[in-house]
Amino acid sequence: MLRPADRAEPVRVAVLGASGIGRYHVREFARAGAEITGILGSSPESAARTADKLARDYNEFGVKPKAFSDLDELLAQDLDAIAIATPHHLHQEATLRALLAGLHVFCEKPLFWHPGMTLADAHVALADLYMAGARERVCVNTSNASFVRALRERGLLPRRPREFTFRLRTTGTDEGADIGIDLLPHALSLLYEFAAPELSSPHTQCEKLFVHSSLNNFKACFRFKVAGDIARDVQCSFILSEYPENSKRMTFKVNELAFERIQRQDDSGMYRVFLKTADEEHEVEDPFCTYISSFLKAVRHGTSMPVSFDTSARILLDSMRLLKAANDSRRQRR
Repeated sequence: MLRPADRAEPVRVAVLGASGIGRYHVREFARAGAEITGILGSSPESAARTADKLARDYNEFGVKPKAFSDLDELLAQDLDAIAIATPHHLHQEATLRALLAGLHVFCEKPLFWHPGMTLADAHVALADLYMAGARERVCVNTSNASFVRALRERGLLPRRPREFTFRLRTTGTDEGADIGIDLLPHALSLLYEFAAPELSSPHTQCEKLFVHSSLNNFKACFRFKVAGDIARDVQCSFILSEYPENSKRMTFKVNELAFERIQRQDDSGMYRVFLKTADEEHEVEDPFCTYISSFLKAVRHGTSMPVSFDTSARILLDSMRLLKAANDSRRQRR
């Protein structure tokens, strides 16, 4: 049950899926001052092993989580929030059940995804989450959008983007169109941060859509259009790649300005993040840490989430539309 807002006590967080990417949630939530009260594993044995390893690895942050393998038992604990880092198909149920228990939710992207899920299915699931309080209490980790804000504050972005190109090469096991559902949220979150004034407009649409997927690549090209204002149109290209032996690289280009994300680890183990241009590097706050800090602030003080749930819902639906276009294109080529 939630404590009153503006309290001095640490925010109590449990992490679902803490043996994979969730271990970084444990580290950064603890580093930001949260109390990691529990973790959820797939079995009692694996949960116990993960809890012991986290306690050893992050002892300096006071991490001593209880181990759970049953979501109901975990949600019955004294918690303020959960962080979801489980496989995509488990996100929807965990998010809804946490909301119904009165908790805040920090969820890895995508918001949810089931193989075979239709747009109609997604709309029903989103309606359930809205009814349970998602607009006030859910944050989806599309933290790269914070790059746009950081660059705008420094006057490094054009006021009117005409072209936006996003390239992401990463390790991973997804293939073909499924690469899109995993990586499109990164691209779309940046695009919608650029196009924030238009995001609430009912007259935005994607036209001249081209989507192509192969075993290790996914590509989408389209025009992001605002009806009645051609000056606001943005030509978009997303080039995404997953392969287990890839070296990771993320770049994006706005009009003629190109940026590359660079991440380095300092002697203390902290990551430092830079956006590199042709001429120089600009250090920015780590997006993941920025989102976690903002999420904890929202839990403590009732402030707004670092990304609105409306935006996260739109990213999910547009990802699914692009995925459908990729599947339709693949069937036509056969």
